[in-house]
Amino acid sequence: KEENMKDLHAKVLTEKADLGIALDGDADRIILSDEKGEILDGDEIIAICAKELQRKKMLKIHQLPSLQRMTSDL
Repeated sequence: KEENMKDLHAKVLTEKADLGIALDGDADRIILSDEKGEILDGDEIIAICAKELQRKKMLKIHQLPSLQRMTSDL
């Protein structure tokens, strides 16, 4: 929920944490908050992981068209 993300954002900033982690309602996805309180959803997390795997030549992005769009902004 949007309200929960505000709580995560605020807690990370208040505690001066490096990272905040929240689970969705049924705990099958995570949402991250960086040290600035900016929220990363599951799609963004997958895109970041894909870019890192591509950098290590462990993943060819062109094989996954849906990731091409997601990673182009990173």
